[in-house]
Amino acid sequence: MSHTESMNSLADSVVVTELAIVDLFTKLIFGADAELSQTELHILGALRAVESSLLLQSGRDVGFYLRALCVSDMITLVNRVHEQSALSHRASTAQSPVTAALSISP
Repeated sequence: MSHTESMNSLADSVVVTELAIVDLFTKLIFGADAELSQTELHILGALRAVESSLLLQSGRDVGFYLRALCVSDMITLVNRVHEQSALSHRASTAQSPVTAALSISP
Protein backbone atom coordinates (compact mmCIF):
# COMPACT_ATOMS: atom_id res chain seq x y z
CA MET A 1 0.00 0.00 0.00
CA SER A 2 1.42 3.39 -1.00
CA HIS A 3 1.63 6.36 1.37
CA THR A 4 -1.25 8.06 -0.49
CA GLU A 5 -3.42 4.95 -0.26
CA SER A 6 -2.55 4.66 3.41
CA MET A 7 -3.53 8.29 4.05
CA ASN A 8 -6.77 7.82 2.08
CA SER A 9 -7.72 4.74 4.08
CA LEU A 10 -6.87 6.66 7.25
CA ALA A 11 -9.17 9.49 6.20
CA ASP A 12 -11.91 6.87 5.76
CA SER A 13 -11.63 5.80 9.38
CA VAL A 14 -10.55 8.92 11.30
CA VAL A 15 -12.88 11.47 12.78
CA VAL A 16 -10.56 13.99 14.36
CA THR A 17 -11.56 15.80 17.55
CA GLU A 18 -10.62 19.35 18.40
CA LEU A 19 -8.70 18.01 21.40
CA ALA A 20 -6.57 15.83 19.11
CA ILE A 21 -5.80 18.92 17.02
CA VAL A 22 -4.79 20.90 20.12
CA ASP A 23 -2.62 17.99 21.27
CA LEU A 24 -0.80 17.96 17.93
CA PHE A 25 -0.38 21.73 17.96
CA THR A 26 1.14 21.48 21.46
CA LYS A 27 3.49 18.76 20.25
CA LEU A 28 4.60 20.89 17.31
CA ILE A 29 5.02 24.01 19.45
CA PHE A 30 7.35 22.14 21.79
CA GLY A 31 9.26 20.46 18.96
CA ALA A 32 8.09 16.90 19.58
CA ASP A 33 7.33 16.20 15.93
CA ALA A 34 9.86 13.44 15.33
CA GLU A 35 7.35 10.59 15.49
CA LEU A 36 3.84 11.53 14.49
CA SER A 37 1.04 8.97 14.39
CA GLN A 38 -1.06 8.45 11.27
CA THR A 39 -3.86 10.48 12.88
CA GLU A 40 -1.44 13.31 13.63
CA LEU A 41 -0.17 13.23 10.04
CA HIS A 42 -3.79 13.46 8.89
CA ILE A 43 -4.30 16.52 11.12
CA LEU A 44 -1.06 18.07 9.84
CA GLY A 45 -2.31 17.56 6.28
CA ALA A 46 -5.58 19.30 7.16
CA LEU A 47 -3.60 22.16 8.75
CA ARG A 48 -1.54 22.54 5.60
CA ALA A 49 -4.73 22.48 3.51
CA VAL A 50 -6.22 25.42 5.40
CA GLU A 51 -2.95 27.34 5.78
CA SER A 52 -1.17 27.00 2.45
CA SER A 53 1.91 28.91 3.66
CA LEU A 54 2.72 25.80 5.72
CA LEU A 55 2.50 23.41 2.78
CA LEU A 56 6.24 22.90 2.39
CA GLN A 57 7.30 23.73 5.96
CA SER A 58 8.88 21.22 8.31
CA GLY A 59 7.17 20.23 11.55
CA ARG A 60 9.59 22.47 13.40
CA ASP A 61 8.69 25.46 11.22
CA VAL A 62 4.98 24.71 11.68
CA GLY A 63 5.66 24.78 15.43
CA PHE A 64 7.25 28.24 15.11
CA TYR A 65 4.20 29.43 13.18
CA LEU A 66 1.82 28.08 15.83
CA ARG A 67 3.87 29.55 18.66
CA ALA A 68 3.49 33.03 17.14
CA LEU A 69 -0.34 32.88 17.06
CA CYS A 70 -2.43 34.63 19.68
CA VAL A 71 -5.04 32.55 21.51
CA SER A 72 -8.00 33.76 19.43
CA ASP A 73 -6.14 32.98 16.19
CA MET A 74 -5.20 29.54 17.53
CA ILE A 75 -8.84 28.79 18.39
CA THR A 76 -9.92 29.90 14.93
CA LEU A 77 -7.23 27.72 13.35
CA VAL A 78 -8.29 24.69 15.41
CA ASN A 79 -11.86 25.17 14.17
CA ARG A 80 -10.71 25.50 10.55
CA VAL A 81 -8.54 22.37 10.78
CA HIS A 82 -11.42 20.48 12.42
CA GLU A 83 -13.77 21.50 9.58
CA GLN A 84 -11.17 20.57 6.94
CA SER A 85 -10.62 17.20 8.55
CA ALA A 86 -14.37 16.56 8.60
CA LEU A 87 -14.63 17.57 4.93
CA SER A 88 -11.77 15.22 4.04
CA HIS A 89 -13.45 12.44 5.99
CA ARG A 90 -16.81 12.97 4.27
CA ALA A 91 -15.20 13.25 0.83
CA SER A 92 -13.21 10.07 1.31
CA THR A 93 -16.20 8.08 2.51
CA ALA A 94 -18.68 9.37 -0.08
CA GLN A 95 -19.21 7.18 -3.09
CA SER A 96 -19.64 8.52 -6.56
CA PRO A 97 -22.82 7.44 -8.34
CA VAL A 98 -20.72 5.18 -10.59
CA THR A 99 -18.93 3.54 -7.65
CA ALA A 100 -22.24 3.12 -5.80
CA ALA A 101 -23.83 1.52 -8.88
CA LEU A 102 -20.90 -0.86 -9.33
CA SER A 103 -21.03 -1.95 -5.69
CA ILE A 104 -24.71 -3.00 -5.84
CA SER A 105 -24.88 -6.76 -5.80
CA PRO A 106 -27.66 -8.56 -7.71
